[in-house]
Amino acid sequence: MRFPNWNHFFTKVRGSESIVRPILGSSLRHCALLVGLLTLDFVFEANAQKTGVIKDLEPLQGTWTLVSGEIGARKMTAEELRKAKLVFKEARYTVRRGSGPAVMGTVKLNGAKDPKTIDITDADGPYKGETLLGIYALKGDELTECFAPPGETRPSKFATKAGSGQFLHVWKKVKA
Repeated sequence: MRFPNWNHFFTKVRGSESIVRPILGSSLRHCALLVGLLTLDFVFEANAQKTGVIKDLEPLQGTWTLVSGEIGARKMTAEELRKAKLVFKEARYTVRRGSGPAVMGTVKLNGAKDPKTIDITDADGPYKGETLLGIYALKGDELTECFAPPGETRPSKFATKAGSGQFLHVWKKVKA
């Protein structure tokens, strides 16, 4: 490996002593300052985004019970509703629909859109590793969400059609 010749950056002072030329020192300080400012900007922007995400997720935290639902325009049975449970903890969820196994995953919200959007990615279950695109509305202690199956476009309204594979849930928050 060949190293650059740095001699042209040094000025002789009193015999054999040398110092870095002021221009190089000034440039390095400016470069360091610029890198520092860019780093701070990145940290503040990331924190602002995280704060927005936390703000959107905060009202969802806790346990929810299913009060109504449909899958592809088929109303869920009373038994399916009774056995369903949803828990949000930070940006993670655990859901049990009907008598099936509990499914865990991550959630991403965008409360700035109209309707608000929700994306869930299952960590296990039949949709393991797949993302379902949906919309949601939160009114007091009632959460309504509508999802498309993986690979399908996001629903634009809170309704399902026969054969669509979409599902609509209305959850009620459990009082602590």
